Amino acid sequence: MAALQYLVNELAQQDSLQVSLDVEGIADNLPAEMEVTIYRIVQEALTNVRKHAQASHAQVQAQFLSRQVVVTVHDDGVVHYAEETSDLVRWAILG
Repeated sequence: MAALQYLVNELAQQDSLQVSLDVEGIADNLPAEMEVTIYRIVQEALTNVRKHAQASHAQVQAQFLSRQVVVTVHDDGVVHYAEETSDLVRWAILG
């Protein structure tokens, strides 16, 4: 997806956050709605990294498999937990 590379390039020009993109597989024949959804999810994840994680680097991994798409965003920032966050929610985030 060229749009993800565009997003990463735009962030590199605007911010001190360094973002790398690793794409596995081919994103051919994805419905347009799915492409937009993937872009927005990555955009929101990187926005959260910029605003909250105090990170200097983030890595976006996108795997385009035969019947699924797996997107992962990692960063080297800090993790914040609200005091009222339940153990179940913490487990879901970390697990």
